[in-house]
Amino acid sequence: MSEKCVITIEDVLYQAKRKNRNIDTYRIKKAYSYAENKHKNQYRKSGEPYIIHPLHVAYTLAKLGLDTQTICAALLHDVVEDTNACYGDIEKEFGTEIAQIVEGVTKITELFKSVEEKQAENYNKMFGAMEKDIRIIILKLADRLHNINTLEHLKRDRQIAISKETIELYAPIAYKLGMYELKTQLEDGAFKYLYPDDYKNIIIELEEKKKQKQELLEKTKEKIKQELKRQRITAIVKIETKHLYNIYKKRRNSMSTIISALLIILFIFYIVILWKFAIKTGRSGWSLFIPIYSNFVWCNIAKLEPIWCIFSFIPSIVLRMYPNNIGISI
Repeated sequence: MSEKCVITIEDVLYQAKRKNRNIDTYRIKKAYSYAENKHKNQYRKSGEPYIIHPLHVAYTLAKLGLDTQTICAALLHDVVEDTNACYGDIEKEFGTEIAQIVEGVTKITELFKSVEEKQAENYNKMFGAMEKDIRIIILKLADRLHNINTLEHLKRDRQIAISKETIELYAPIAYKLGMYELKTQLEDGAFKYLYPDDYKNIIIELEEKKKQKQELLEKTKEKIKQELKRQRITAIVKIETKHLYNIYKKRRNSMSTIISALLIILFIFYIVILWKFAIKTGRSGWSLFIPIYSNFVWCNIAKLEPIWCIFSFIPSIVLRMYPNNIGISI
């Protein structure tokens, strides 16, 4: 179901029962009613009733096959933070287990509100929550997924900040937990706002390729289905587009490799010319390499790109090659 679709509590219950027969539908409905009442008259930036957000989070977790407690916590996860309800209220109504999950998500959210913390510190907070209850992190990932898919209503600076955090922190954690589909959705959602031009270009390119190869793809799909049927294997065969952010990364890495190779060739050529000049003028070739070494050390400390490292030591080399012409004694 698309993130743009209106999800109801019936959709959540349907997915929950489909994935887990032991689901307590009464408790989930109770959690929904409680959250709906508490979030009454609250709206998101899009203008939608706030309850839409907890419903989307709960729906994602239901599709993943999470238990009753986690789905209830998903419906209630913003109640303590955004309404007059407290931990004791949740514990009284829904029990200690659900209250602790809600409290864990609330604490993580509060920690991440501090100004520009280091990524390593953020990881520590996430893994600290994992030690307490892994469901807290899974709920937080589902929460971020819906937020990343509704960023169009925020200002550009917030879109960039949230998208960057999603790719650098949330997506890697989803990957480490083996939640590859969720990782892909998080990265593609963030990619759309971090690099909008690249995102649009890749979308257009994939659509064109799909049109060109649609007939071939359909024939291949049909052959696979027939073979599976012949082997008495029940399966769903789908045609899906590639992971958008992964395409972008591969292209970027490929370009970086080409540039690095060209820089190495340029550097070797430069060294040969420099050495020949030293022999021709009767000077020590090694003395001309001192600025190369010192500049590379400086570039490494400053974390500059390789190309700037190469160009940065050219002035000092020229000074050593032509000290008398420039009027400087070395």
